[in-house]
Amino acid sequence: LVKPQAQIPAALLPHLRYPQDLFNLQRQVLTNYHVSDARAFYDGSDFWKVPTDPTVNGAPLQPSYYATFGAVDGSGPAYSLTTSFTTLNRRTLAAYMSVDAEPGPNYGHITLLETPAAAAAEGPGQIQNDIESDPVVAQQLTLLRGGGSKVVLGNLQSVPLGGDVLYVEPIYERAAGGTSFPILRRVIAVYRHHIAYEATLSAALDSAIGGGSGQTLQAAVSAAQRAFDQEQAALASGDQAAYRRAQRALQAALSQLSASSLSTP
Repeated sequence: LVKPQAQIPAALLPHLRYPQDLFNLQRQVLTNYHVSDARAFYDGSDFWKVPTDPTVNGAPLQPSYYATFGAVDGSGPAYSLTTSFTTLNRRTLAAYMSVDAEPGPNYGHITLLETPAAAAAEGPGQIQNDIESDPVVAQQLTLLRGGGSKVVLGNLQSVPLGGDVLYVEPIYERAAGGTSFPILRRVIAVYRHHIAYEATLSAALDSAIGGGSGQTLQAAVSAAQRAFDQEQAALASGDQAAYRRAQRALQAALSQLSASSLSTP
């Protein structure tokens, strides 16, 4: 049942990734067992929870996501499996967890970023509430929903960026009928309480992060849009290799955005 890794064909090895089921079990265990003090563990007040998915009715747990993000140690982009945690009795963000999902020397290495208690950063549920409550976004979603089509909320992605968290959510529209498929209509980006609702990823990032501050930023935004378009095309065609290349390009653009614009208040 278990064989040495050396027996895996070289052509197959790059296509392996860290198993999502194992990661989901690990994150569930970590909600309690990140607490190392016995008294605090007995009290339970420092426990976390996996947030529910704010974009889906019925409140299932928010899924873990595969994504390519810059490594915490600055070693470069890494294909990772990620999840967020909220505090047990509130909906504020408690931590962000990722595991290196790509075969290699760091495969299976887990990184945990904890949010300082005093920061009270908003969690996914609070961010989704902010999005739905925003007058501009609410009006635009109402217009989309009133045309006889169904609005589909994409996954609310959390991206650690510049000591804070960038949230990105695509908005799709699907025509009535069993054979229809979702079409990307808008992208929402939220950063440091600034909500952007735009037609493209580049425009949403530009607005949310504080764009328009120079050619470097605009180039990074354009690169992010190209990578996002390539990612969507690869996803639609089922080309995993192209999808991962596009994710790496997207992360590189996001890293450039971080370097060029995060000094903006």
